[in-house]
Amino acid sequence: MKTIAIVTNTIPSYRVPLFYGLANIYQLTVFHHDKNLSPSSFPFATKYVKLYSCLGLNLRSPRYLLDLLYFDLIVIQFDIRYLELLPLLLFLKKFKKIFLWGIGVRASLQNSYDSPSVLDTYRAFLITLSYRAIFYSRYPVVKYAKLGLPKKKLTAALNTCTTPGYLPPTLPSPAKDSFLFVGTLYKQKYLDSILYQYSIYASIVNQPLRLRVVGDGPDLPALVSLTATYGISDLVTFHGSLYSHIDLNPIYSTALATLTLFQAGLTVCQSMSYGVPCVAYDDAITGGELFNIVHRQNGLIFSNQDVSDILLFCHNNSSLFSSLSNNAYDYYQRHLTMDRYIESFAQALS
Repeated sequence: MKTIAIVTNTIPSYRVPLFYGLANIYQLTVFHHDKNLSPSSFPFATKYVKLYSCLGLNLRSPRYLLDLLYFDLIVIQFDIRYLELLPLLLFLKKFKKIFLWGIGVRASLQNSYDSPSVLDTYRAFLITLSYRAIFYSRYPVVKYAKLGLPKKKLTAALNTCTTPGYLPPTLPSPAKDSFLFVGTLYKQKYLDSILYQYSIYASIVNQPLRLRVVGDGPDLPALVSLTATYGISDLVTFHGSLYSHIDLNPIYSTALATLTLFQAGLTVCQSMSYGVPCVAYDDAITGGELFNIVHRQNGLIFSNQDVSDILLFCHNNSSLFSSLSNNAYDYYQRHLTMDRYIESFAQALS
């Protein structure tokens, strides 16, 4: 069995199924710099690496580079803020297969996906030094191929999360009586703006769909207060953080659509697994998950329409959503299951 090292910042819960799947194929060790992680928490080996940070730049303790020499394959987080990335590629690529794994382009809460950057050339250079780059979506594969990088160095393992999902019902599904918002409640999600626009929509139609919010965060008290200010307290339900299928299934089963308007991340994958199409802006903050949404096939993509107009469109065209729902579920099953993620990742390492 080949040995593999994955170098990342931490091990979030949504990554554990991927690492566990890879651990069934390889002898896996995950290097991280999260002091709060307990090694006994995971069904694979982990190793803590000390991190030095200054002015937004990071440097892992150089000692771990020696540890990497003992592995057949090395997968490292493709984040140019980590300064050892360049020397690692320069000095170890002669001895080891080194894979870069990540979004692959500029993207953050402050910068839109693939916004122009003077560091684009640097990213391309790092890819040329690697054995192969594994991206969260196919977009960077096309981007860097157009720039002339060898196609054999470019591949995608579509970023996803494990989710219980649902089986398409044989009986008529429950009535779709709501819009759904899922995510941590902080300013970059713009839920305050969505609530204001929702209040406009609710004032226009006779029987507005409810708005259900799943998630918690620092903005929760202010958002609850806004519903009172806008007179929509009886139409908006805050469910808090929910994770189990037992809790999520009844909420997704009555949702017409999930609002991933301003930020389209792993919620897109989870929503599709329940057969609920997503509605997003084409410039939503994303790590690449946005590109799973195909307009009028498995979801809806808008450019600059007001949120209230988007909600009204969905309300008045609810007949569209039966096919969107079926297609969203089918897309998840074909492209976004965890088994598919593990398979794609393992193929990229071959």
